[in-house]
Amino acid sequence: MTALIRWHWLLLLTALQFLTRIPVKLPEPYDHRWLQGCSVYFPVVGCLVGIVSAGAYWLTEPMFDSTIAAVISVAVSLLLTGAFHEDGLADTADGFGGGHTVDDKLRIMKDSRVGTYGVVILVVTLMLKVLTTASLNNPQLIIAGHVISRAFAVTFISALPYVSEAKTSKSKPLSTQLTKGGIVSVIAIALLTMLLLPMKAVLPTVVCLLLLWLIVRKLFLAQIGGYTGDNLGAAQQLSEAILLMACAGALGVSID
Repeated sequence: MTALIRWHWLLLLTALQFLTRIPVKLPEPYDHRWLQGCSVYFPVVGCLVGIVSAGAYWLTEPMFDSTIAAVISVAVSLLLTGAFHEDGLADTADGFGGGHTVDDKLRIMKDSRVGTYGVVILVVTLMLKVLTTASLNNPQLIIAGHVISRAFAVTFISALPYVSEAKTSKSKPLSTQLTKGGIVSVIAIALLTMLLLPMKAVLPTVVCLLLLWLIVRKLFLAQIGGYTGDNLGAAQQLSEAILLMACAGALGVSID
């Protein structure tokens, strides 16, 4: 049992090191199996990022207003993650929008420069997250968004084939394996996190996320025949924004 607990602790530390800028020192020499197995803890890392971001909103909203607090909350999440997922969203938009062949799309996604498609989708997504967060004025939903969106992204690891990137790619290694037990755990965490949502918003949010999942899966298959790490980042960002929008719509909250 002790060995099993230690194994999962190492997986959690690896996930934290992989997804955030939080300084994490692994207690043992690196083992590639940790990265392959750590994706099951991505929603847990999302919970940590969500709690800190929600805390930033909760502390600053009384001093300023909900819009400024929402900007600060999103900024804190960007600092914690190093805009890791946002980078994936921008790269995916540039690759899918500017490439004609699969090789073109993969090459563009690995380019460190950001193009028009990437800038546009980043601006729109960040604006949506800020405005919906401010209008909802509920720190719990910030936490839910971070947890559920990472679970949403992880499901594509088991649903689609991983598309190998160019040999010249300098991208980080990626967790590309998820056991049946892992996917069940990830989905269970997402469903439990739904308890943070107002009851009226649960069903509309689930329906919207399921529709988005089907659309994103079809898009990834049509564009490159599978997924890359950038695509998982895009899935995380899109699902976080959709969750907040679904809640706002279900609760009849106006987005000013």
